[in-house]
Amino acid sequence: MFPQLVRHISEDRFSTYLEAAGFDADRAVALYAWNMQLSASFYPLLSAVEICLRNRIQPRLTTVFGETWWLAPELHVVMGGTGKGIMLRAAKAIEKRGGRSTAGQMTAELSFGFWSNMLLPKYEDHLWQPVQSGFPDLPGHLSLGDLHHRSERVRDLRNRISHHEHIFRRNLTEEYSNAITLLAWLGPEKAAWIRPRLDTMKLLRARP
Repeated sequence: MFPQLVRHISEDRFSTYLEAAGFDADRAVALYAWNMQLSASFYPLLSAVEICLRNRIQPRLTTVFGETWWLAPELHVVMGGTGKGIMLRAAKAIEKRGGRSTAGQMTAELSFGFWSNMLLPKYEDHLWQPVQSGFPDLPGHLSLGDLHHRSERVRDLRNRISHHEHIFRRNLTEEYSNAITLLAWLGPEKAAWIRPRLDTMKLLRARP
């Protein structure tokens, strides 16, 4: 079974696990399975962070730039050509599927990267004065930069998992703590609700 399994995984991808397992084939397969389970265990937390992040940012866009903020020339100027293009392509994709570009549809259509980028310094004067106006649960001594840094770390982990890459070599206890902390800043009630429903830390202790 082992050669056939490796053929379906690919030798190049499996070599990472084989090396980490000291070239013990059975342990490498167990490590591969554990990495899959661990990746899956992060999804509820990553999803919660992404949804809370965009649901914090979208109301501010609406307040400052109007209900159809993705069409607002003022926002286009701040974002530049790349950001404008991302929004307009998202609106076009919704309409191509027979939908209508609403704030809710746009919020769901745009990527984690888009929402994380809305925490860049160039948006601070336009959206986040003061930063607690959009993030009332952010500790007072922290800045928009702290939010952006943590959201980028979560996005990097999310992308790694979404592309089915290995994550077992990362400091996953720290990654978990970072995501939980960010979620608590965005929506403390959601963080308190989801924490006992996550089995990531239990899986981390079961590494083969």
